[in-house]
Amino acid sequence: MLHVTSLMKSWVKWRQSDSIFCLMMTKPTVICPGCTCLCDDIEVVDSDGLKIVNACASGKQWFSDGLHYANQPAQHRVDGQVVSLEMAIGAAKDILDKAMAPLVCGLDALNVDAQQEAWKLAKSIHGTIDTSLNNHGRAGLYSLQKHGKVTATIGEIANRSNLIVFWFCDPMATHPRLMERLKCDGKRVIVVDEAETATAKLADTFIELSPSEALSALMMLNAVVREKSFNLDASASTVGRDTLGSFAESLANELASSTYGAICYGHTTDDSQFDAANDQLALLVR
Repeated sequence: MLHVTSLMKSWVKWRQSDSIFCLMMTKPTVICPGCTCLCDDIEVVDSDGLKIVNACASGKQWFSDGLHYANQPAQHRVDGQVVSLEMAIGAAKDILDKAMAPLVCGLDALNVDAQQEAWKLAKSIHGTIDTSLNNHGRAGLYSLQKHGKVTATIGEIANRSNLIVFWFCDPMATHPRLMERLKCDGKRVIVVDEAETATAKLADTFIELSPSEALSALMMLNAVVREKSFNLDASASTVGRDTLGSFAESLANELASSTYGAICYGHTTDDSQFDAANDQLALLVR
């Protein structure tokens, strides 16, 4: 749990330049772990009530919830009964001693130190450790294992890109400050999604595409980029070759004319661990 009070001390830094001393005040800031943007310009002011500065609504909710739970007394339960920490650990040890093939999972909400201890525990009891990724996360992991992944930091995209494509994702709803962090003002922004979203309303171009057509569209896009032929299965497409071909040509031209393009993508399927669209995106970027 983040201890806000330990990060609230102001500090002063002196800088000497051409024999002139300049006093520089740096505001105390913290990193917001409310989403994967990890905004590092958050100010937490605890005077006359808690005030979170610069955070989006999600970030403010995270700090509010975190401070609420931090003030709650820890409770340890065995079979629904409140017990001491020692008794809870003893009960857990008894369960693990009797286990034939223990599985350690559900670690995504833990900090790094706690996850390391979980790994040590799994090793000591000869167990198996697994993530609690949903199908979306697993699909991305499998694609990474097959094709690798070309990635970039937020800073690289913000400072170098002139084209950003948001593929079936709506960061204005899920990561409200991402477009700000990517410095989208002045860049060309294209959104591809099944319906107009909050992000699409801010984009230069919105391309409406059904999730069922996403894989075919990406395969055709890859073919256009690589100047290869692609035979579209008419039975698998409801919009037709001409429409998908127009989409592929248009987006291929946008990507080819950019000096530094970036694709921020979501997933087009909800029930599959093997989203082939992920593979096509990985091949497209490479």
